[in-house]
Amino acid sequence: MLHPKLIDMISYAKKVGCNVGIITNGSLLDKAKRKALLETNIDAVDISVDAFSKEVYEKIRQGLDFKKLIENVSTFVALRNKLKKKTLIFCSIVEQESVMPELKEALEFWGAIADKAISRKFLTFGLFERDENRVPYYSRRIPCFLLYDRINIDVNGEIRLCGYDSFGKTDFGNIAYSSIREAWHSQELNRIRECHQGGRFDQAGICADCQDWPFHSWEINYMVDTFNKRERR
Repeated sequence: MLHPKLIDMISYAKKVGCNVGIITNGSLLDKAKRKALLETNIDAVDISVDAFSKEVYEKIRQGLDFKKLIENVSTFVALRNKLKKKTLIFCSIVEQESVMPELKEALEFWGAIADKAISRKFLTFGLFERDENRVPYYSRRIPCFLLYDRINIDVNGEIRLCGYDSFGKTDFGNIAYSSIREAWHSQELNRIRECHQGGRFDQAGICADCQDWPFHSWEINYMVDTFNKRERR
C-alpha cells in the first residue's frame, strides 16, 4: 500500500489477464484507496488482523490502532458490496504465542466481518530464531510447494527463490532485463527442484538450512483457494 504506483500495477496485471491479490495490514485502507483498489477489480485482498483483542493487537502491531482497523475493514467490505464487486476480502491471523489463547474468538470475530478469516503459521524467513510453539504440518521433509507456486521479486527488481531468502543469496536475474519466464525455467531453479524431488535437500542451496519447511503445506494455499472461490461466484 506504500507503493505510489500500486493501483497502476494492479490495473495493468488485470488488463493482461492475471489473478491479483495483495496482503496489507489495513492501516492505509482510507476512503480513496479503498475505492481505487476496488475499481481495479482486484481478485483478493488479505488483511493481516492478527488478534481478537485490542491489547494483543497493539502489542503485536505497535503504532497501529485496533479500533481503526475494525473501521477500515468493515468500511472496505461495505463499499465492495455497494459497488457490487467480486473482490474477496479475507482476514488472516499469524499463529503467535500471544494470539493462541484467543485464536478461536479472533477467527469468529473477523470471519463475521470479512468473507472469511484464516490463520497462518509463524514463519522466521531466516531472520531470527523463534518458534512460537509452532505445530508443524510435516515431521518428514518433502519437496517444497513454493518451488512450483511462486517466485519472489524484491524491491530492487532482483528475482529471488522465495521469501526465506532475506539476505539475497539467490540470483535469478533482475526484472529490468530478465523475464519471470526465464527465471522460472532456469537451469538453477530446475536443479533445486530436482534436489527436492530426490530428497537431496542439503544440495538445494539456501533450502539446506531452511527452518520453515515444516510449516508450508501443499494442502493449504489461501490465495489459490480464494481465486478458485471467486471464479465460482
